Formats: sequence, C-alpha cells, structure tokens
Amino acid sequence: MIGTFIVYATIAGLAMALGWISWSTPFFTFVAFAPLWFTMYKLHKDNYRHSYLLAGAMCLLFFSMWNAMATWWLVNATWGGFFIAFGFNTVAMTLIMLLSYFVSRRKGYVVGVIFWIALWLSFEKMHLEWELAWPWLNLGNAFANYPSLIQWYEYTGTLGGSLWILLSGALVFYVWVEYDKGVRGEKLYKKCAAPLGVILLPMIVSLAIGSMVPSTSYSMEAIALQPNIDPYEEKYSMNDDAAADLIIDMADSVILPSTRLVVAPETFLPDYKDFTRPYDFPVYERLKDYAVKHDSLTIVTGASYLKRYFSEQCPTPTAHRSGRGMWYDLYNVAVQVTPSSYELYQKSKLVPGVESFPYRNIMEPLLGNTVMDFGGMVGSVVTQEEREVFSSHDDSLRIAPVICYESVFGEFVNGYIKNGANVICIITNDAWWGDTEGHRQHLSFARLRAIETRTPIIRSANTGISAFIDAKGDITASQYYNSRKALVGKINIVNAPETFYVRYGDYIARPMPYIALFWFIISLIPSRKRK
Repeated sequence: MIGTFIVYATIAGLAMALGWISWSTPFFTFVAFAPLWFTMYKLHKDNYRHSYLLAGAMCLLFFSMWNAMATWWLVNATWGGFFIAFGFNTVAMTLIMLLSYFVSRRKGYVVGVIFWIALWLSFEKMHLEWELAWPWLNLGNAFANYPSLIQWYEYTGTLGGSLWILLSGALVFYVWVEYDKGVRGEKLYKKCAAPLGVILLPMIVSLAIGSMVPSTSYSMEAIALQPNIDPYEEKYSMNDDAAADLIIDMADSVILPSTRLVVAPETFLPDYKDFTRPYDFPVYERLKDYAVKHDSLTIVTGASYLKRYFSEQCPTPTAHRSGRGMWYDLYNVAVQVTPSSYELYQKSKLVPGVESFPYRNIMEPLLGNTVMDFGGMVGSVVTQEEREVFSSHDDSLRIAPVICYESVFGEFVNGYIKNGANVICIITNDAWWGDTEGHRQHLSFARLRAIETRTPIIRSANTGISAFIDAKGDITASQYYNSRKALVGKINIVNAPETFYVRYGDYIARPMPYIALFWFIISLIPSRKRK
C-alpha cells in the first residue's frame, strides 16, 4: 500500500504543477489535493505505524514536485534563490498538511478540512505581506491564463480562486472516502454533485459577469518598448544617452500623431542618478524635448538612483556601506516625463534578497552581508508609503507605475486605483530567467490585476513578453520573447466605479488565522470518552 501512496503523491504533485505551466491546464488543480488527503485518511483508518512520518514523506514528495516543476526557472538567476524559495515553501506547505492531519485525527475530517482551508489561506496571505513574500504559487494564480472563467475575481481577488481550489479538493476527497466505504451507483453519483457544482458554478457565474463589464469610455494609442537588452552584459555597457537614443529610435519607427504614451522597461536608464536632485539630468531634457515634439506625449521608463551619506554610523535602515565613513541608499524608480513635468515613483514591493535584506535587524548580525541572491540588484532598496499615480499632460491618463514584482500583489496594486489610476503601466525586466515559464507566468499574473481592478494594462518588458491587456484580462497585443520591437496597441479606458475587490481587498483571508487558531485549540482539548 505504501507504493500506492507514493503513486498518489507523485500524480497529485504533477497535477498541481501542471496548473502553472503555460501549455497545460489548471483544471487538474481541482483534484490535486484529494489524493494527498485520501493518503492521510488511509494511514489513519488502517492504523499504520509511524503514520505522521509517512504522511510527512508523502506531503514532501507532493510539494517538492509542485514547487520544483513550477519554479525551477529561478536557477537561471541563481541556484541559491531557487533552493531557498523551493525549500521554504515545500517545508511550510508540508507542515500545514501535517497540522491538518493532526486536527483531523483529533476532531474528525470535517473539522480537519476546515482548519486546513483556513490555515492555507492564512499562509497565502502571509506570503503577500511579510518581508520574505513569495506568493508566486498562491493557488488563485493558477487560472491566470483563463480570464473568462475568473471574471468574479473583481469581487474576491486571487484568494477567492485559492478558496475555490481548496474547497473543490476537499469535496473530491469526500467523494473518494465514500467510494472507499463501498458507496456505489446512484448514491455515489449524487455525492458527486457537490464537487461538480463547486467547480462549475463559478465558471458559469464568470461568463455572466464578463458580459456585464462596462464598455470602453475612450481609447488611446500607446507604445510598449521591448528593447531586448542583455541584462548581464550589454546593459552595463550602455549609458543614459544610449538608452535615450534607443527609446527615441524605437518610438520613431511606429509613432503616429495619435500616440499619447510611450513606455520603456524597468531600470532602462542605467546611470545611477543623485536622488537629492532627482530631475536635474540631461537625459530627462532630451525625453522632454521629444514629448514636446510629438504633441504632448507622455513617456514612462525605469531608472536607478542613489543617495550618498557621509557618516560613521549607518544613517538609514536601508543604507549600504561603501567605505569608511561613507554610505549610500539605492532606489529603483519609475520616471514619467511630459512636456510640462517630471514625476518619480519608488518601487515598494521588493524581491527578497535582491532588493531587500529581509528582517535585516535580526539577520544581519547573524549573516553579515550575506543575503539570498535571487539574481539582479543585491541590497536594500528604499521604498515609499503611498502608491504614486502619474498624470499625463492633459490628465486623460492617470498612470499606476507598477514596477516588476509589484504586479504579483493584488491588494498592493489596488492602492494605485484608490488613488485615481485609470491605466496600469507595468515596467519589468524578466530577462534574468531566460526563455522559461518564469516570464510567461509573470505576464499571466498581470491579467489577474486587470480583472481585479477592471483597469487596462500596458506592459513593457525588456526581453518580453510586452503586452496590452484589457479590463477583462484579455491580451489584445503582445510581442514574443527575446525580440526587439516597439509594440503598438490601444489603451481602452473604462470609467467605472471601484470594484468590490479594490474597495475591500483580501477580506477573505482576514478571519482565517482566527478560524485556524480556534479549531487548533479545540483539537487540543481531550474528547470525553463515552461509557
């Protein structure tokens, strides 16, 4: 029977991983947890010795397959980053299952499953908030490439999708247990109605919601630049002048009198600029002249800044030492240039170990300057509290400047919409991962933000995939990976009230820690034995 359990865990891990692979389908995720739960149920029911050890082994197999197959591409940036993300997630997810197994044995499988769902959603919410945030495998992300089936995310966000998958898996497990008990025929078919209803009803509702999305109020033509610069070598041989030349040359190849926005990727202007004089640089004057030339054009791009300090003591929580008595802070920013103004936004959701030193006050005394290296710019980057919204020259575009990793965080992006944004502009550099699932997954997550906020998206990615995405999450124009092109598309502005999700955020997760804690405490109370 142990061999059968290994087969269950292997197939289930493969099924879950397929939900994150672009050429596959996420429908397997609805049933993926059921074999794992059934394995734990049989270990308990048949009184296996060392059942917790066996259950842990099966869970480790399941979660290691899922994490490895879905995020192996991190090794293209760094092996260390992959093993930290893979190892933590695998162990944490296994612990969630083992705690749920413990509660199930103590209080029954209905209580155990309720505890599991609450604890899992709490874990996903933690991954959206803490300094080691890695929400890439949050379950609700699996349906990102099937926007027609998840239009209801405008009410729930991706955590609603996570709840959908968890509840479906639990109900499939319930039917499997009934089958194991000998239920057959019509009785079994009736019991199948619950999981089928939970799986299908949200899809039907989604089709209805999609048909009611407000129509476009007005459209604007825009250009998303995909310069295809090698970030490991070619980028560091460029300077701001060369980058500005490339922006202008690429835009000139396709620009029309009706074009109102040009977007270039994250940190595309490579020279480090002094943050104490943020706009006093010749490259901005060149871009401003180009904007004036083309009838009030708006240009958004990425840049890098630093701020120097002369002090023996560390002057800020994020400062780096550059020498005796010298420190500096780093800034990863989005810059907007119009004929009449400049604006800056500092990236504020940071990649752990690349742009932030997680829990620095605790870890630095232990590790010194050793940090997790996920690839890219290593160190702590200065963030800002408010989500900045850029206004175009005529105020028709109110742009949310979302930088790279920030696009993975739904409630975070809501902050731009609450501040008045009517278009989301994602600038990113996904070249670190090569031509793998990494950049395709990152693109697909942008589609989730469009649905949640009912806001169009223009995405400029250094090596791709650059794209235009409408308020339903459909990609209306895109450019394939590892190519250079100025992609022309339409921004279809939808003037509609804030969505339920924008107003209330991740409300689904907020009570979940308390629910999980309540049932865990209840499970510790000894049951009174019947005489």
